[in-house]
Amino acid sequence: MKKVKVDDEYEFLIDKKRDYYLVNDKKQQFDVQKTSNTSLHLIYDNKPYQVDISHIDYEEKSAEIIVNGSKHKVQIQIDNQGFLKVTGPMSRQIKCVRQLKAPMPGLIVDLKVIEGQSVEKDEALVVLKAMKMENILKSPVDGIVSKILVAENQKIEKDAVLIQF
Repeated sequence: MKKVKVDDEYEFLIDKKRDYYLVNDKKQQFDVQKTSNTSLHLIYDNKPYQVDISHIDYEEKSAEIIVNGSKHKVQIQIDNQGFLKVTGPMSRQIKCVRQLKAPMPGLIVDLKVIEGQSVEKDEALVVLKAMKMENILKSPVDGIVSKILVAENQKIEKDAVLIQF
């Protein structure tokens, strides 16, 4: 569950399911196509939207986006508690995953996310072609994609860092 605040005026509770989203507890379907590392095309309610990320502030946990030419400030919180924090005795036992590494050498066929995008654990991030098979690499954590270090059609080696959270 993510809390998204737009322009300090509108708040949405968003929960991604397998083939739809719950937005403020209402089932919604979107057609989303990534067009670059910082852009996507979205169709909602038969209306097209071009979304571009113009600036990301990692300290503020916010981004400036442009939707069909209009600028908006977006803040995302995970689990209604700000960005997930681990405190107390358990914090020493939990390894914080901050990157996705290539499990094998291969070719990046598709990037499924853009920088600044919020992702959930087990969400598809990268398609890696290795040994004539396409492997879908999934997110190890809930978080925000802070940096994409590879591009489509790029050859990579085993253990190369692909995405940072």
